[in-house]
Amino acid sequence: MTVEPVLGASNDSVILIRNAVVMTLNEAGDIYHGGHVLVRDGVVVSCGSGPALDVAGARIIDAMGLAVMPGLVDLHFHTDIERGGYSESLEVEEALFDHWYPMMRNLDAETAYAGALHSYVRALRGGITMVNDMFRHVESLARAARDVGIRATLSSLVARPEDGLDVLEDNKAAFHACSGDVDDLVQVVVGIEWIPLATPAMLREAASLAGELDTGLHLHLSESQAEVETSLSKFGARPTRVAYDHGLLGPRTVAAHCVWLTDDDIAMIAETGTHVSHNPAANSKLGEGIAPAVRLLDAGVNVGLGHDSTEGNNTMDMFDVMRTAAYLQRGLYANPKLMPADQILRMATASGARALAIDSGTIEPGRKADLILVEAEMEFFDSRSPAYRANLAPRLVFATNGNMVRTVIVDGRIVMEDRVIKTVDEAEVAERAREAVARLTRHKRSKGSS
Repeated sequence: MTVEPVLGASNDSVILIRNAVVMTLNEAGDIYHGGHVLVRDGVVVSCGSGPALDVAGARIIDAMGLAVMPGLVDLHFHTDIERGGYSESLEVEEALFDHWYPMMRNLDAETAYAGALHSYVRALRGGITMVNDMFRHVESLARAARDVGIRATLSSLVARPEDGLDVLEDNKAAFHACSGDVDDLVQVVVGIEWIPLATPAMLREAASLAGELDTGLHLHLSESQAEVETSLSKFGARPTRVAYDHGLLGPRTVAAHCVWLTDDDIAMIAETGTHVSHNPAANSKLGEGIAPAVRLLDAGVNVGLGHDSTEGNNTMDMFDVMRTAAYLQRGLYANPKLMPADQILRMATASGARALAIDSGTIEPGRKADLILVEAEMEFFDSRSPAYRANLAPRLVFATNGNMVRTVIVDGRIVMEDRVIKTVDEAEVAERAREAVARLTRHKRSKGSS
């Protein structure tokens, strides 16, 4: 069953945002105070200082006291179906094999749809306009993304047949089932769950399938020390070398985590143009370590940010992820100048969009209109003062949370306005998710972990 769209959901083709602090995050770092953004047919057509001229038929948004910035990109995302609490304080392998994989084996299409609906609503509420979601029943995820109105790159949880998850044929079928729709909110790429749950032939076939479908790849890579040890035992090489040798790395690949990397690993990632999703909050909570994000950036790697999963990170709040990324790198290298706020903001927006080959992530004419309006007033600072301007980016990174996002626009469509989701009934979505999780949990307990 599909959630019916809410009557009155915005379909405005022209939107004019006025009186905003416009945080473009373009290469020049332009910030327009008392500025405007004009959107037409899903694309930014102009932005700048001062009010735009009246546009006939435009939907006007008065953004006084708000900052408008590009929507956040969650570059490594797993639909939430466990709700957290099942595997707290466990090592990642124990959490996976004792809890996550048994749950995933028992997942059906309707439960996946219910979980995705709820997850995508929560993502929008926190200002996330684009997710890179690796999960099962990709067709259900695509349906949920379109119903909610979020942009989604989707991949299957591909492992060996004996692991009872997805196989490459599932991913291929999902690609064909989800392609060819009139909107471009959804794209499907090839997923690899984990190097230890793969064979050399499967990895080669995955790279070949991505080429055949002309699409990207999404895989977990070097997340834990145990993964590295298993890879060395099974393949005779570290995970990054295995991925490199089997053709999985490249400019259309997102490698998630990348915590345990050598200099040679970083060189291979940089050489191939592979994108990295840095997931600092999840990696820290699970005790996996701290990824060398600064070294990756210094090597020229495009690094975005992800929240990962409920078990790895009990919140989807990407503002929390941004803060954690800065704090950990500064602490790791004992240098407060690392990860400045404007760089962190770009990692959460433009870098993620670039990794997923979506023409958004900055506010510039011709870019897709994936935008969020965030509370931007500051105590002690007049919005016209130099101090306000100097502190805007740090405020957004270090003093903001998802509850401060007021309005969300995806592909030029207002999907949340004044904290109200416009596309689906939130109460119905939440109740459906509760029922689905209860069914899945009972099913898991009745069958055990086999």
